[in-house]
Amino acid sequence: MKRKKKQKRRQLRPGVVPKAYGLGTPVLYFDEVYTVVPTSAKSHINTHNQTICLNVDWQNPDAVKQGVLKLLRAALTTKIHERVIAYSAYYGVSYNTIRIKNIRSRWGSCSSLGNLNFNLQLAGASDAIVDYIVVHEICHLRHLNHSADFWQAVEETIPDWRVRRKWLRENGHLLNLDYQFKK
Repeated sequence: MKRKKKQKRRQLRPGVVPKAYGLGTPVLYFDEVYTVVPTSAKSHINTHNQTICLNVDWQNPDAVKQGVLKLLRAALTTKIHERVIAYSAYYGVSYNTIRIKNIRSRWGSCSSLGNLNFNLQLAGASDAIVDYIVVHEICHLRHLNHSADFWQAVEETIPDWRVRRKWLRENGHLLNLDYQFKK
């Protein structure tokens, strides 16, 4: 019985197809659609042309995907670090480490040791959503629960946190780096 349920969950919904990484693949980059293109230079993200320029083996879709993920991870790491430094100073809390992971079930997490983990898929989200997740995890450094005090702390800097949380619940699947969603 459990096996059938698991298999059913793994089946793709209508309009969802695995993302094929290659020339011209659309990728969400901080709430904007960028296109994957080749370059003979070092791989980089060009914000003027909204392109993700890769110097990889274009015959190997996995190499293209790994090149995209590497650039997204670097950009998200920079943004998350900036935000964590600012918000941890505001809340007067300290953290241990920051990690960016390609996790399936959470947008972020905070351990009792002060380790902060963030989902790589946030590289496709708007600054408002990134800020919400960062503040959410920073507030866990003060309250390791979802008590009223925790939500009050979140509300200090993100007064519309309910709207942002709702957006993630309704649209978070669009940030998935493994699948493409067709309307």
